[in-house]
Formats: sequence, C-alpha cells, structure tokens
Amino acid sequence: MLNYIVRPIAWAIVAYLAVCSQAQAQTVSRTPEPELPEWVILPVSADTDDTPAVLAETRSLLTDAGARFAPEDAASVEVERRISVDPMPIDANDIERWASRSRDALRHLSRGDYEAARRALLEAQAISERAAEALNRESLRARQVLDTCLFIVRTAIETGDHVGAEAQARRCRLLVPRMQASAYTHTPEVRALVARVDVALANETAGELFVDSDRRDCVVRVNGVRFGATPMRTRELPFGEYRVQVECDELVAGRVHTVTLGQDDVAVHVDSIFDRVLRARPFVSLRYPSATFADEHARSHGRIVARKLGRPVLLVSRAGGKLHLLAIDGRGRARTPLELDLVASPERTAQLTDYLGDVTHGSRPHEPTPPPSPHRAAGFALVGVGASGLGASIGMLSLRNARGDDFAELATNDVGYLDAQMDLFRLRVALDTLATFGAVAASTGGGLAVRGARHRTPIVVTSALVGLGLVAWSAIEVTRAPVCYGVPICVEADRRIDRASVIAAFAAPALTLPIVALVPASSTSGDDVAPVTAQLSLRRSYAEVRVSGLLR
Repeated sequence: MLNYIVRPIAWAIVAYLAVCSQAQAQTVSRTPEPELPEWVILPVSADTDDTPAVLAETRSLLTDAGARFAPEDAASVEVERRISVDPMPIDANDIERWASRSRDALRHLSRGDYEAARRALLEAQAISERAAEALNRESLRARQVLDTCLFIVRTAIETGDHVGAEAQARRCRLLVPRMQASAYTHTPEVRALVARVDVALANETAGELFVDSDRRDCVVRVNGVRFGATPMRTRELPFGEYRVQVECDELVAGRVHTVTLGQDDVAVHVDSIFDRVLRARPFVSLRYPSATFADEHARSHGRIVARKLGRPVLLVSRAGGKLHLLAIDGRGRARTPLELDLVASPERTAQLTDYLGDVTHGSRPHEPTPPPSPHRAAGFALVGVGASGLGASIGMLSLRNARGDDFAELATNDVGYLDAQMDLFRLRVALDTLATFGAVAASTGGGLAVRGARHRTPIVVTSALVGLGLVAWSAIEVTRAPVCYGVPICVEADRRIDRASVIAAFAAPALTLPIVALVPASSTSGDDVAPVTAQLSLRRSYAEVRVSGLLR
C-alpha cells in the first residue's frame, strides 16, 4: 500500500522540480537594466558626412545637462561585441607582407631551419586570422591561407610536437572551411593528420547554423568562404567561432557577425539595410545615402541598436539650423523627437535635461507591443504533447481495467493464468510511463507558458483549485483501495490505485502553475545558485526520487 501512495506523489514532485528548475534557469539569465545608464550617442548622417561635428556638439550638450554618455571607443566595442563588426579591409601592403612571410617560411622549412620558419609562419598566420573573411573571399588566396596554416602543422610534426600539430590542424580547418589540403604542397604526414582531424570534427555534434535575411538569395559567407544563399542551414561546421557575412550586393562586403557554434542551434538574421548603414568605427553611427532614406529608417534602426546594447540611445542629426534628437531607452521605446537650437543657452540645457530625465527614470512613452516569447510557444507545444500523454494514459487505464476483469475470473491453476498476470504487469509499466511523461511535459510546458502571461492571476487561482481538487480525489481513491494479503495481483486494489495515479498525474500540471507563479523573478541573482535536478527510478516494488540543488 505504501508503494501505491508513493508512486503518484513521486510523479508530482518530479514535475514540480522540473518546472521550478527551468524557472530558475530563466531567472538567472536575466540582467536588470541599470537605473542610470550611460547614453550611447548615435549620429545620423546623410548626403554629407558632418558626423564629427554633430558628435562633438552632442557631447557638449550632454555634459552641460549633467547626463552621462559612453565614450566613443567603449560604444564601438559594445556594438562589435553585441551586434556586428565592420568588414575588415586588407591593403596591398598587408597582402604582400603575408605572401612574403609565407614564402620565407617555406624556404626555411626546406632547409630544416624550423625556428626561423615558425617565426615567419606565426607572423603570416596573425595576418590570416585578423583578415580571414577578406582573404578567403577568393579561392586562390583561401588556398594560400590554408597552406600557411598547415605549414605550421608541418613544423610541429617535424619537431616532434604532435599535440601542438593536431591543435593547429583543428585551427586550420576552422579558419578555412571546405578547403582541402593539396597533395602537391603538403607532406603525407600533414595530410594524414588533417584527415584524422576531419573525421573527429565530423563526429562532433555541433548545432545547426541558420542564416537568414530580409531579402532572399543573399550570399552567405563563413570566414569569407561562400557557403550558400539565404535562407541557409548547415550542420557541417564543427564546434568553434565563426565570422558570418550576408551580402545582398556582392560588390559590398557584409558586416561580420561573430557566432560560436556549440551543441545548440544558432540563428543569425540580418537586416540588409541596417547592415549597410551601421558603422562601428571610428565611432558608432548610421550613414544613409540620402536624407529621405534616413527619415524613413533611422528611428527603427536606432531601436535595434538600443535593444541589442540594452542601454539608451540618442539619435542625433543636424538639419535646417537645428539639432534633431530622438531618445530611445534600452528596451527600444522611443520618445517624441526634440529639436534644439544650435546656439547654446540655459533654456536649451533645461530642455535637454527634462527630455533625457524622463527616459532615464523609467517613463514608458510609446511602448511597443512586446514580441511573442519563444519560451511561451515552446510551452504551449509541450502542453499539447503532455495532454496527449495523459490522454493515452486514460486509454491504457481502461485497457488494464478490462484485462483485470478477465484475470479476476481465472483460478491460479488455470491455463494462461501466468500469462495474464505478466500482461497486467506490462500494462502497469506502460500506464506509469505514459502518466509520468504526460505529467512532466504538461507541467514544464505550463510553467513556460504562464511565466510570460500578463494576466495570469485567474489562470493560476483556477489551476490551484482544480489541482487541489484532483489531489483530494486521488487521496480518496487510495484510502478506498482494499488491502489484499497473499494475492500477487489484487484487481480491485489495482483499479483504485491506478485511477489515483492517473488523477495525480493530471493534478501535477495544475499545481505546477501556482508554484511557478510564486517563484519571484528577482529571487536569484547570479551564478551562486545551483540548479535543481531530479531523477526518478521506477521499479515494480518501489519508486525512488533523487533531488539535488537548491530550490527557492
């Protein structure tokens, strides 16, 4: 009887812990927006490049108004880290120095002067890695980049550094994807090592890279190598960091989006117009081909920058003897534009102070409707899967009740008694599996869905009442189950306990919603919180639940 009581309770505990652990993981990843953030000045230019003058004027304005703003270098670094990098140009002098050092290294290798070869190769390799997306655009240069990299592998092999040779070979394969080592240039030992590395990389379970843009059939380059056209999906890239470019105009190099491929899928979506007008160096700015084009797109592009950086952005431009400002907070919410005279005055400073103060202290002008959360979509999908599992458990319960009625009519010495007994045991395992799967999936999905809902109080209250009612019903079924002695399978007791188990499985997702709703969003603040993990082991005679971590 104790086992019958523990079984439904164990399912409910596992379902609660799964959702609460997920809720903690979501909470830990949140970083609160600072109360007094630094403004990122984002000059908007069109036709003529008056950006330096506008930038200097805006810095002076913000200083007079007592507002903090990010230095140009810091803003550029943030844009490069969180958004994208300006395409790296490579001049003729760099190309000549790179080719010269590669030739010198090959000459040193042929003479057996490995130290001199290594110095020359490392210098050439530094140029290759800094401007790989520029060098790899042409097949001949991409071949030379790979050859230079593999010469370092050869140097390591011939000096006995086999571990370093393998590590360098992996770097070469990531640096120049899809290019193969030439049999006319590299030794058999180098080619054999590259082949082994290729096999090892192919066996790595890296996630999918998905690249898309607002325009179809734009060229996609990975580390400069042409990989396809948008929309593009590939799983051929191993673990590592890559530089992705999307080029809707093949004459213009696309901005570099740095991605790191691990076990999870990675998606890159590129707005071709935004990519074309954004600049990170020498300072962050938006440069449009015409004033009309700037008026049409600057506001939406400024909101993209603000959301990506997570800090307020001040769009500034100069036209008609006025300085035009548009303040956007870190969530992409824009205020009404402000026009200021170019002539400094106390009134102008007071105007700007009031204008920026509203945004800094958290007002919510023109708040856009938030986009649908992918967590909620996944949650609803999991609820559907869990509901299917719970529905299947009801069908399995009906089947087991029917087989139990047939079994009750058999005597222990009847032919087929043992087969019928084993059949009932197998049906119990199937019933337990379906109920557990349905309860955990529906609980996890419900937790994901309810955390993103705005008006969730009625849902949570109703769910709690339904869950408590189901738990009470399950407990009544357990207490009404008869106690049988000396009988391997007591049909009437099993019928009650199985019904109680299915009811408890339905109660688990209903009770999970109020638990998730009660977990405060600020209760976890960093990496010092260990995630909750739970393991469930089901046996014929007992159920075991193991819990580790901290539940808050």
